[in-house]
Amino acid sequence: LSGWWSDVAGPGRPLDTHRYRVLSFDYLGGSGETSGPRDSQPFPSVSTYDQAELLLRLLNHLGIKALRAIAGGSYGGMVALPFGERYPERVGRLIVLCASDRPHPLATAWRCVQREIVRITLASGRAADGLKLARALAMSTYRSSEEFAARFAGPPAQEADHRFVFPV
Repeated sequence: LSGWWSDVAGPGRPLDTHRYRVLSFDYLGGSGETSGPRDSQPFPSVSTYDQAELLLRLLNHLGIKALRAIAGGSYGGMVALPFGERYPERVGRLIVLCASDRPHPLATAWRCVQREIVRITLASGRAADGLKLARALAMSTYRSSEEFAARFAGPPAQEADHRFVFPV
C-alpha cells in the first residue's frame, strides 16, 4: 500500500494485516488498470451503487460470503455506504472516512466544472492535462481553510518561466 493508506493498513496498524486480510481493488472506470475511458471513447456514467454491485460480484467470484468490515476513504467510503444499504448481510461494519451519503449542491456544481475541463482538453488532445487540472480543482474544493493556511502560508515564488508557485 502507498499513500495515506500505508499509515492505516499494515502490520501493527489500525487495519492490522497480521490479524485481517485486506482486499483492495480498482473501481470500474478508475484511473488504474480497469476498463476505464480510453482515448476519447465514450464511457457510461458509473454510480457508487454500480461500484457496490461490482464489489458484490468480486466477492461472489472469490467465494467470500461476508466481510468483517469495509473501510473506505473518500470515494471508497461513498461506495461502502450503498454496499451496506443493499447488502447488509454481506458486511459486518462500515468504516467510512471523509465521505458523505450525498453531495452538497456546491460539490455537484464543482464536478460539472471539472467534467467540462476534461471535455475541452480531451477535444484539444490534452486529456492528461485536463485530468490533472480537474483533480487539482477537486482537491481545492474539499480542503479546510486551516489546511490551506498551513500549506500555503509562505509567499509565492516566481519560477524561471514567470509563473508564480506556492510552497508545498
